[in-house]
Amino acid sequence: MSRIEVWAVDESRVEVMSDRPRRWPVLLALGIAWVLFAVAVLAFHVQTLTALAAFAGATFVAAGLTAVIGASTLERGRRWPMVVVGLAGVGLGVVPLVWPEPSLYFLAVLIGSFLVVSGVAHFVRALFHTAERYWWVGSVLGISEFLIGAWAAAYPGRSLTVFASLLGIYALVRGVLEIFGAFALRGLDRDLRVPSR
Repeated sequence: MSRIEVWAVDESRVEVMSDRPRRWPVLLALGIAWVLFAVAVLAFHVQTLTALAAFAGATFVAAGLTAVIGASTLERGRRWPMVVVGLAGVGLGVVPLVWPEPSLYFLAVLIGSFLVVSGVAHFVRALFHTAERYWWVGSVLGISEFLIGAWAAAYPGRSLTVFASLLGIYALVRGVLEIFGAFALRGLDRDLRVPSR
């Protein structure tokens, strides 16, 4: 079988189907974890800055860990940028966890900036992969992140509940797209199987 590379989902993960084990269960597990996290965030009634800071920190750390895990599906030469992005996300997530009572303005700027930068990065990476299957999934995530982040940064005086809802919506969109990517890879995996002789 020839070497086939497929761009799977949001972090421009390249799966080399003929060279490594199938990674779709990893994407599926990440997607389910993101959806469960989104449900927890959306169901919780945030009434303090400390709770919002905890959710923001957990979201950034989860995004960073997702990037690091996703880097394992890339070829060796392409892993380091994803690892750097992942570690930056984890580092950014530590800030609101270590400083549990920041101002609402600071959290709004932090959440908005994170989503805007992440959205632009995902959208630009998607544009570089337009020839690949499902390239538009990364652009959908990027546009969603950018719009949510721009809105959060533009209205920093909104309530705690609004910002917690934005984090929940982000986690839900990310989870759904991870699950979509997992099933897309699973379908490709089935298509590429060669009957044993």
